[in-house]
Amino acid sequence: LPIMEALRTGREVHGAIMGVFNPAKSARSWISVSAVPQFRPGEKAPYQVYATFEDITERKHAEAALRENEDIFNQFMEHSPIYVFFKDDQLRPIRLSANFEKMLGRPVKDALGKTMEELFPPDLAGKMMEDDLCILREGKEIIVDEELNGRQYTTIKFPIHVGGQPRYLAGFTIDITERKQAEEALRVSKQMSDDIIKAIPSGLFIYQFVAPDRLYLLRANPEAERLTGIRADQWRGREFNELFPEAKKNGITDRYLEVVRTGKPFETEDLYYKDDRISGA
Repeated sequence: LPIMEALRTGREVHGAIMGVFNPAKSARSWISVSAVPQFRPGEKAPYQVYATFEDITERKHAEAALRENEDIFNQFMEHSPIYVFFKDDQLRPIRLSANFEKMLGRPVKDALGKTMEELFPPDLAGKMMEDDLCILREGKEIIVDEELNGRQYTTIKFPIHVGGQPRYLAGFTIDITERKQAEEALRVSKQMSDDIIKAIPSGLFIYQFVAPDRLYLLRANPEAERLTGIRADQWRGREFNELFPEAKKNGITDRYLEVVRTGKPFETEDLYYKDDRISGA
C-alpha cells in the first residue's frame, strides 16, 4: 500500500492506482493515492504520513473504452479487404491497413512517416500530393483513378477536421483491376456482336419478351431496316404488334411467342404478310 511504502522507505509516493470496492454502488471504484512521509527533527524514520485520494473511476472507464476502440480499429486495419490510409498535414502516412504491405512491397511500419516520393513512382507521387494538398486546402472529398504496377485502383479521399480546420486526410483505395478487365472484355464482346449482326446478309430483329405475351424491339440490323423500312433507333422499345399491326390476326405473333415459351425455333418459307407499310412473302 502507498501509505505503508512511504512509512517504510521514507520516500514520497505519488499516483499509485488502487481499485476499491464501493458497497454503496456495488461496483469497483478507482482512486489515485499519494503519500508524503513526515519526520520529527533529527529523526530519519517518518513518524506519520499524509495521504491524499483522488477518484479517477471515470478516467479509468474512459481509458478502458479508448483501449477497446483502439483494439477494434486495429483489427479492422489488420483485416480490411480494401486499402485504408490516414495522412498528416505533411502528406505522410500515419496509419495504413495491413494490406498495404503487399501493394508497397515493404512492411507497413517501414512506410509510416515516409513521403509519397519515397513510396510511389514520381508521376503517381506527384499527382497524389497535388490531390492531397487540394483536399487539405479546400476541405473537400475527391475520387481519383490510379494505376500502379499494372493494377488499377479507385481512391476516395476526404479531410479530417480538427477545430473546424482540415488537419488530416484519410481515404479508401479499391483494386478495380478485375472489374476493368471484365468491362473491357464485355465491350469487346459487344463490339464483336454488333459487327456480326451488322454483317448478317439477312434481316434480323431482336426482341425482349415480357410475360405473359409481349415482345419489345431491342435492335435490328441494317438489312432488316432496309427490307421493312423500320428504323431501330425510332422504333426501339415498341411492341411487336405495333411494328407489324396485322401479325396477331395472321397468327405470326403467336408463333413468335411459342418460340420463347418452348425454346424451339420456328422456320417457314410459306408466310405472307401485308399492312400499310409492308407487303410480301
